[in-house]
Amino acid sequence: MAGRRGMLTSKRLDLPRAFGRGGKRGGGVRAKLDGRSAVAHAFRRTSDQLVADLGGDLSMQEKMLAERATWLHLHLRRLEFEAATNNNRFNIKDYIGCAQTLTNVLRTLGTDRRARRIPSALEYAAQVAAEEPTP
Repeated sequence: MAGRRGMLTSKRLDLPRAFGRGGKRGGGVRAKLDGRSAVAHAFRRTSDQLVADLGGDLSMQEKMLAERATWLHLHLRRLEFEAATNNNRFNIKDYIGCAQTLTNVLRTLGTDRRARRIPSALEYAAQVAAEEPTP
């Protein structure tokens, strides 16, 4: 199956075994992923969309929940792919538990899109004036 956005692909989306502290790009697993891998691309695409839907400026707690939701979503996609290609490996208990956990995480985050905060005209003018170099 070709890898169009949102479609199942033949590439496995196995999760890394060990997670540690993040590097230069900040904490979390995202900073540790090799950006060339299928799982890294899927993680970044899913995470970026979720953060955008939540308004962009997340608290630490929301970032933690968004990361968990992203991993759960990817794990569910992997389980669904396995079910579609090899029914012998499908574990319904794992699938249901993961789906319920994802539902709970998303319920905590909120499933409604949030508008990104846009500064007022006065705030924007002050920001532009502060960024202009003085002669």
